[in-house]
Amino acid sequence: RAYLVGEHGMVFRYSVVPAARAVLPASVLGPAMPAFGSPLETQVPEFAGFVQDLTTVVEQLPDSAAAPAAAGAATSPAPVPDPGAAGAGGFAQDAGTPSSFVASCCGKPVNKLNTILGMVLQSLPQFVAKFKNTNLLVAGLRMISTMPSQLVDVRGALRDFKSATDKQGAQAALARLAGAAGSLKQSTRTAFQKEGSP
Repeated sequence: RAYLVGEHGMVFRYSVVPAARAVLPASVLGPAMPAFGSPLETQVPEFAGFVQDLTTVVEQLPDSAAAPAAAGAATSPAPVPDPGAAGAGGFAQDAGTPSSFVASCCGKPVNKLNTILGMVLQSLPQFVAKFKNTNLLVAGLRMISTMPSQLVDVRGALRDFKSATDKQGAQAALARLAGAAGSLKQSTRTAFQKEGSP
């Protein structure tokens, strides 16, 4: 946002707005910003959608659903380097074996979530690096300032879900995961100048 102040109290405010937004009659149109894109624009909403699908799956489980007693403790996920993120902010995807409960009810959706999250972890540093020296810096700064902490929340909630041993624990972790994914989705919409609710 920028302001120009002239004689006789004249003040102009420069704002970047979506091309489809109606502007005031007194507005002076500036040059349009170049179009830009990133896989993040579709990856993050896809991740959030899978979280909602997974929530529905867990809600439909019987209330007594729990991991078999013989399964033992869940393996704690261990961070492993993400080959696509080398030198790009230190993002890494979590690995680890889901609990018996999660593996039996939701193995395939969890694998899909891991795959999409891995793509997000690769796309974010690439997006920021590509646009940091252009007039799209504002979008990159929005991503830099909010998305890393939101990704931490997403990964923590997903890790908790993967280690859940019963329906109640899984639902609590999924509620956190849905909230974190929703925040991530909203930040992405803001960065890509998308209007309206997520």
